[in-house]
Parts: sequence; structure tokens; C-alpha cells
Amino acid sequence: YAGCVFTVVSVTPAGNFIDVVDQDCVAMHTALTGGPFAITMVLPWNAAATQVQRVLQAAADKTFETGIWATGRRVSVQKTVLGKYGAVSWLIRFLFNPGLTPPGAGNINPLIVSFASPVPTCLCAVTIMETQRGSVPLSGDFTVDYHSSDGPRTVHYDSTSDRLERMLNEMNTLGLVKVSKFNIPSIAMGCTTTACAGGWDGAVVANDGTRGGYRWKVRFLKNPGTYNGLTYPPGTGNMNALN
Repeated sequence: YAGCVFTVVSVTPAGNFIDVVDQDCVAMHTALTGGPFAITMVLPWNAAATQVQRVLQAAADKTFETGIWATGRRVSVQKTVLGKYGAVSWLIRFLFNPGLTPPGAGNINPLIVSFASPVPTCLCAVTIMETQRGSVPLSGDFTVDYHSSDGPRTVHYDSTSDRLERMLNEMNTLGLVKVSKFNIPSIAMGCTTTACAGGWDGAVVANDGTRGGYRWKVRFLKNPGTYNGLTYPPGTGNMNALN
């Protein structure tokens, strides 16, 4: 890829490894969920776990690596030697997939692996097996209402807290609200182990099926009432739940 531009991330002298990230290389762009890799990476038959990891993280579409996906694709690889005659297994987990929410969600396409020329004369085979199907990422919309005369508002699944706050404050049945948004479960919400992980923070989801998503917290700062249109003080009153 002589026409590509790379940035060196790290150098490991002991293994003669150079870890790079492509800055401008259209040939390497692939979202991984839309088909096989756009490039072919050559690995030795007994590649180290770190080598396999670098290969899987090398092909990336920079257009997806923004916002919550700024760190790019992340995988973990665990190598196991199965016998003294060269049988090797690699357990690969896709932890961070740009373009999907949460980043740990998504059912990744099977890898395509074959022997490079010259093909070995032994009766060797490479088997790909999916041990855990990936989860469906978040998508779609939902509605929220507080019996407003203009009807419910449609909220996109990843709307910002500011956007939802503006929608609620536009309703003529509410006074003034403040909205906060959180990733759940996440380190920021107290999830510091893989046992509770749900696709955020690049952590392994130890318990398959753990849901990951968003939580919005709505605080009612001024509430409708009979004192100049508000309760007194304006922040008092027990508001009904949103629909």
C-alpha cells in the first residue's frame, strides 16, 4: 500500500513489531459487518495473540471512528496450544465495533482464513467456529409525551440529553426540566468488572445477554401550578411519570 499514510502507534523492539494506524488508506477501509475484510493479512501458522489482534484491528474505516467510537475497533485474542504437533486455537472477542451501539454489540461476520501459497503438504485445515452470536445493536425511535396539546415527540435512540431536554421543554404541560444521559452499564455508572459489562468501555461481556444501552434522567425544575402558572416554590410538586 505505497499510496497510504500511516501513523506509528508503538514499537516493540523485542519482537520487531511496529503497531500502526492508517490515516489515509481507502484500500483498508471496511466496517467489518458488511462483508469480508477489504484486505488480506498474512500471518504465520503459529501467530502470537498480539499479532492476530493487530491484524484484526488494522483494517478500519476512519469515517466510523468518531464520537463514542473514536478509539477504533478493539478485539481481544487468547491463544491456546492444543498439542505438540502444531494445533493452535485463537479465541477472538470483538469488544469495540465502530458504528454500532453499544460499541460491544453487533454480530460480526465470520473471518475468512486460508493457507497462503505454497499450500502445506500436510492434511491441515483451518476451522472457524462462532462460540457466541453477537447481540443486535440499538436502533430505531421511541415517543415521549406528557399529555401535551401538540402530541408526543419522536426521540431517536441515541438522542443527546440536550435534544431530549428541548423536546420536553417545548411541551405546554411542563414547566422546566433538566435531562442527563448515561451509558448503562458502564464504569461511570459503577460497573467496574466484566461481570456486569454490557458493551461499553471496551470491556469483555462476561455474562452473555447482558443488556447495554442509555438511561436519561429527567429532573423537574419548575412545575405547572396555580401561582403565576407554577407551583410555589416552582420546584415543588410530585409530577406524574412521562408516557
